[in-house]
Amino acid sequence: MNKLEEKTVNKKSNTRQSNIELLRIVAMIMIIIFHMSLTEKTMYTGSTEKKIFSTILSGLGLIGVNIFVLITGYFQIDKEFKASKVLKIWLQTVFYSIIIVLTCKYFNIIKLNTKTLVFAFMPVTYSKYWFISSYILLYIFSPFINKFAKSLSKEEYKKFLILITILFSVAYTFMYHSEYSVGESNLGKLA
Repeated sequence: MNKLEEKTVNKKSNTRQSNIELLRIVAMIMIIIFHMSLTEKTMYTGSTEKKIFSTILSGLGLIGVNIFVLITGYFQIDKEFKASKVLKIWLQTVFYSIIIVLTCKYFNIIKLNTKTLVFAFMPVTYSKYWFISSYILLYIFSPFINKFAKSLSKEEYKKFLILITILFSVAYTFMYHSEYSVGESNLGKLA
């Protein structure tokens, strides 16, 4: 590792980067707005303006999630893969999933049945918490993704980031609620 790379690594790990912290806060706000919009029962129905506004709110959530993934990639690019980290995240998710199910059962929010218990004990396997499932998969593939990212020139890397941002944030925002997307809301239509 040359001196410039050492300074970059030390800067990433030892110094607070206000610009990235601000970006993380903006991403959190975008995700919160998206989740608040989900509580609206008439979302995606009614006037064309309301449908457009709802689509934009959904896009905020997707863009916010993508920002978090990019920030994670920025800090993880030089880190070594550890299987113990996957196990730790998996077990934490199972623990909190069980706590949530038992709490909901205690307050009679849900009925406990076999399906609920299976989902509680295997939330990552069944994508009950899709972000954790996606994060674990991304982490498992990160050594290969990092190797690919390091092989690109700075200009190629910028173009690649712009392309995946357009594909997974901007374009997906407008395709997400189409009748052709396979999402939880469309599974009934496909059966």
